[in-house]
Amino acid sequence: MKRVLAICAPLVLITFALSDAAAQKGTEFPKGVFTAPRGGLAAFLHLNADGSFAFNLDKYELLQGTYSVTKDEIIFTDEGGPAAGKGEFKSGKYKWKYQDGKLTFATVEEKNKGRENWASTGPWVMKPKK
Repeated sequence: MKRVLAICAPLVLITFALSDAAAQKGTEFPKGVFTAPRGGLAAFLHLNADGSFAFNLDKYELLQGTYSVTKDEIIFTDEGGPAAGKGEFKSGKYKWKYQDGKLTFATVEEKNKGRENWASTGPWVMKPKK
């Protein structure tokens, strides 16, 4: 019995690890317009296919920049706008996850608390295309 457990337990763990990796690998980073409520205002995150992004609160564009995705990580780099970080606050790294139509970001490396606040607070839901 111990020998069966010694053989089966690692196989089960490997199967779970591979299926989780395959599930994330099969998920392409989503592009489009995402929305989430922020303090009673509508927040919009535009993730464009050309690697650019913009962050708006209601009709006010607060931030523009670029992003790059490697596997399950994304780096946002601010380029302009009143909320853009400068110097060591210009870029931040996050783990992303897209599941059930919801995009979430978990902080990996970030010095800009403003970006961290909008990126990692709550799920972002893709806005239906018109």
